[in-house]
Amino acid sequence: MPKRVQVIEVEDRNPFGEETDPSQLTNEERDALFIDGYSDKRREFELSVARGEHPDPLKWRLHWVRGQAASGDADGRKVAEWRAKGYLPVKWEDADKYGIDLESSAAVKGPDGTVRLGDVVLMAAPAKVAATHYRRQREQTAEQEELRVYGPMQEAVDSYNRRTGDKTEVIREVEVMDKKSKK
Repeated sequence: MPKRVQVIEVEDRNPFGEETDPSQLTNEERDALFIDGYSDKRREFELSVARGEHPDPLKWRLHWVRGQAASGDADGRKVAEWRAKGYLPVKWEDADKYGIDLESSAAVKGPDGTVRLGDVVLMAAPAKVAATHYRRQREQTAEQEELRVYGPMQEAVDSYNRRTGDKTEVIREVEVMDKKSKK
């Protein structure tokens, strides 16, 4: 006699009810770190570049920096590190100077007047300072890529060519695929 199979129908039900607030779904890019007047402009800048446009550079770079140890004790080492790079902690009352709206953010005013979010402090650098660090980071990344990726790859290809007499070449082109079209 064949084994009986019991079919169980499952219906997806929201444990909080089916009534929703559409305003909560309007901006998927918003997260706890989102700052109106900066995050939205940074995103628009990146989208403009992706479209092949040449937007005006941003005036400031804002950066969240850890200012508290896991124990909850103040830990100013990272803040000091970023100060040495030309960044300054953003004070709540200076939000207008940076063109940001903190009232709509998840940030809070710290006891020292700085903008905080959990264990991080918001710090800012003027465009020239941020551009200098951005360029340095790109140069260091390229050096590491050469040292750890292309250098060893070229050595492997050269070794293969010596053993086989082949003339295989390393091609350093990257094809970016569009997720939607799979091209």
